[in-house]
Amino acid sequence: MLSELLELRALWRNRRLPEEELRRLQERKLQTVVRHAFDNVPFYSDLYRAAVIRPDDIRTLDDLRLLPVVTKQQMRAAGMERLLARGVDRAACLTRTTSGTTGEPFTVLFTPAEWRRRRLVDFRTLLAIGFRPLDRLAIMGPEHPFAERLHNRLGLYRTRVIHGALPVERQIEELRAFRPTILWSYPWPLWVLAQRVQYQLSKVVRPRALITSAQVFDPVLRERLLADRHMEVFNLYGAIETGRIAAECPAHRGLHVNADYVVLECLAGDGPAPSGQPGTVVVTSLDLFAMPFIRYKLGDRCALLDGRCSCGSTFPLIAAPEGRDNDLLRLPGGTLVSPLGVSFLLRGFPDVDRFRVVQETVNRVALYVIASRPWPEESVGRLRARLLELLGEPMELEIRLVDSIPEDGLKCKTFVSRLPKEMLQ
Repeated sequence: MLSELLELRALWRNRRLPEEELRRLQERKLQTVVRHAFDNVPFYSDLYRAAVIRPDDIRTLDDLRLLPVVTKQQMRAAGMERLLARGVDRAACLTRTTSGTTGEPFTVLFTPAEWRRRRLVDFRTLLAIGFRPLDRLAIMGPEHPFAERLHNRLGLYRTRVIHGALPVERQIEELRAFRPTILWSYPWPLWVLAQRVQYQLSKVVRPRALITSAQVFDPVLRERLLADRHMEVFNLYGAIETGRIAAECPAHRGLHVNADYVVLECLAGDGPAPSGQPGTVVVTSLDLFAMPFIRYKLGDRCALLDGRCSCGSTFPLIAAPEGRDNDLLRLPGGTLVSPLGVSFLLRGFPDVDRFRVVQETVNRVALYVIASRPWPEESVGRLRARLLELLGEPMELEIRLVDSIPEDGLKCKTFVSRLPKEMLQ
């Protein structure tokens, strides 16, 4: 506990480091992680040798451009044995799988120390937006339950995880019982909950702050919720692979990049996007060594912003990311259903390489699945039964095992609705 408090104290101080000192910290950590990857991770060793790059070539943040950008597809194809650093005890690592918003679930491993740092960065984020000792924080989404700590038993910084795949009635019951003062939710389950209570969130809870993350927070949903009750809204940006990347502060001028934890680039073509102009997000984790992510392409789009924030933090600012916007499923009875539950179910089928859910009509849904090996009919039937149980209403559900999923101009969207937009509001 004492070591965690000391680590948190150092993280908190980093928010206000002078810009030159912050840059030196980033560059020291960057040099360390690049040399480690070159010496110990087969995937990066081969990649950098093929590009004729040595660790000594990377001394400053500007030198990052010398390193190749890597993609999820490259890393998945390489296999876990080539992604893990030599000497890492895989059995001792924590395993997390991405939610599949790109249709390609990806398993990531962390050492306990790396996971602790990740949690502390999240806690720093919450403190920065005003998380107080007597607050009650409810998290709705694909979160893993927090182990109860001493401060929780003392009634401080109380936190409850309400899984986004639970039936909405159960979510409502848990929210009413917990009475959160801060609600942190993915937009999908939040929209489903809001639709169930006619967009009057105050019928269930009355938080003073609302935190959203993972997908784009639709302005229609935001407007309807704030018309019912005034809440201060904060936007967070993160990824399963790298943890919390950026977060909005009470000044609401943009999102602060956790610059002591990750380096974020916005690329347009072969170079950086001009300030204020959206580019493709590429991140480098400065604290992951078991399974490093160096110049990792997330595929989202955002813009770097100039200037300093009035909150006092020297961490750089970005505009809210534009990616990860997926549709909701509408049942024949009119209920909106979060697609998160489909992702969770598919995690139980390890042979799934990629998938897409398409609602073709109000009564018909198609699930496209690319599997690494043929599925027996029993697996298809079991998945169909579980999906119909999840949806909760009779529907025509077709599971199509395919070799490829046509993009149709949809890039990598996982959940697609062919229904008119007005039916999803």
